[in-house]
Amino acid sequence: MKRTDELYESGKNFAGVVLATGGGKSFIAMDQIIKFANSYNARNPMPQEEQNRIPKVFSNVPCYYFSPTNIILYQFKLHMAQNIMTPEYVLDYEKAQGPIQGGNEIEAAKTILSQMNPRIKVDDINFDELLAEVKTDGAETKDVVKDLVKVALEQIPSAQVERLVETAFPNINFTTYQALEQTSEKDINKMQAEFVIFDEAHRAGAEKWWPKVQSMIGKTGAKVLAITATPERDVDEKDMMRDLALLPNSGYSVREVRKKEYYAGNMPLLKAMEGGHLTPPN
Repeated sequence: MKRTDELYESGKNFAGVVLATGGGKSFIAMDQIIKFANSYNARNPMPQEEQNRIPKVFSNVPCYYFSPTNIILYQFKLHMAQNIMTPEYVLDYEKAQGPIQGGNEIEAAKTILSQMNPRIKVDDINFDELLAEVKTDGAETKDVVKDLVKVALEQIPSAQVERLVETAFPNINFTTYQALEQTSEKDINKMQAEFVIFDEAHRAGAEKWWPKVQSMIGKTGAKVLAITATPERDVDEKDMMRDLALLPNSGYSVREVRKKEYYAGNMPLLKAMEGGHLTPPN
């Protein structure tokens, strides 16, 4: 999202996005992870042995991703595996093996999955059945393979998906707000991050862990992305976007906060339906 980039490039350390459920919040977060990873890699080139590893390391960029539940954490990791890692592995496969030929989609998908995580039992996956779910008419063979790998990732145990993402991005800490509550100030002082994502960001303001959130942001000095469909908390009516933007190192003046210049996007449910981005429920 262009506005998010503009805020960070102007020296701001916080960007908030309000987007209705189903509107693509995960893709906004992944886009920023890719950008921070590329920037980190340019400044800290990986040793050749790490670049050549299978499974491969994409970036050692230090990040934190917070969510209220482990289910959301898994869903985000699955999205990363499908939309960040899969295209790169397909590209690497074609560099090594040449263009994928029609009729070889299943064997290519099996090889790619095995490279992503050798523990995946590819022979236990019914690829013929999955191929029937993938759009093949008029599609390039490599795109068919990408889609085949993506749907296959949904069939494997969640622990294997999590493992392959954690291998690719070893310094992204995927955790919950509840875990932050249990983190000591000593451990918060040790936290290192260039980028922090608060998913369902209205949950960041809970009384139990809001002081830890403030402390962590202050210690790391990281860029922060907050994403939610509902920035105001029901229990205490706190506007978490405003409260995060008011933190000392966010880069915003009181006037800028009053004008809500910290918003990189603001499309709540009704606006999304009115704009035709989401179908109104029957």
